[in-house]
Amino acid sequence: MQKVNSPNSNIKLKLDAVVVAIEGDKKVEKVRVKNVKTNKEEVLPCDGVFIFVGTVPNTAFLKGFLDLTDAGFIKCDVGFLRTKVPGVFVAGDCRIAAAMQLATAVGDGVNAAMMTKQYLRDTNWWNQPISDALMPSEW
Repeated sequence: MQKVNSPNSNIKLKLDAVVVAIEGDKKVEKVRVKNVKTNKEEVLPCDGVFIFVGTVPNTAFLKGFLDLTDAGFIKCDVGFLRTKVPGVFVAGDCRIAAAMQLATAVGDGVNAAMMTKQYLRDTNWWNQPISDALMPSEW
């Protein structure tokens, strides 16, 4: 366990642990965690839980198909989420310049869907440079 330097000294990080259960009656009251190195389980009283999964994109299977950064993020034009492969868009935390937040990943999904609609209307759109004039006129 590691304390976070914070005005609220009750915040603690549990490293090498996985959540087994979040328990409580009508609200979070405790969490059961298991240490993946020792297999030891413990119950932690708490008022809330923040689960951090990580920031390493799971994109290795795309190597050679799409352009990836050294860290594994998919390269794209961030305005329209186009990749180097015509018709393939990228959305969410696996793309460059992502905000790493659920709300923005959902927004990316909507944007990618709308851009797919534009691409299907006019496949030549793909090769045009980024411009406000390229925005579809009839959503």
